[in-house]
Amino acid sequence: MMNPRVRILPVAAAMLAAVVMLAGAKPASAVTGSGVLQCVFGCASGAFACARPVRQAAQACYADAGCTDLAAAAKAACTTDFQSQACADARVALRACTDPCRTALRAGLQTCRCAAASCLQTSCGLSDLPTPLRCGSGQ
Repeated sequence: MMNPRVRILPVAAAMLAAVVMLAGAKPASAVTGSGVLQCVFGCASGAFACARPVRQAAQACYADAGCTDLAAAAKAACTTDFQSQACADARVALRACTDPCRTALRAGLQTCRCAAASCLQTSCGLSDLPTPLRCGSGQ
């Protein structure tokens, strides 16, 4: 069976291209027309390739930290009564377990996003990227 993330790559790349084009990012280089679109697709593909090992590392982090067992315990505790103290305690324990992994995941994905933004600017010659695609302090 094909990985669902692989199936959505063309759709996500098309969405990224549409966001870039509709936001008014202007080509500042000799790359024009369909060349810009192909370049944007290339940058999107690179971003997804970058994110794949980051997500895999996060899954390994969750497993190594024992978060999988805590998730099962939280599910069991919360299935019957989401408002119970047992459920609240299980969710707190799960959050404490996953927070370091999620922090590393966010940092890794930020690196991929910055690489994609750099690709769009340097390879595709796009300037004035929309805010979600910009990279820098506080972004």
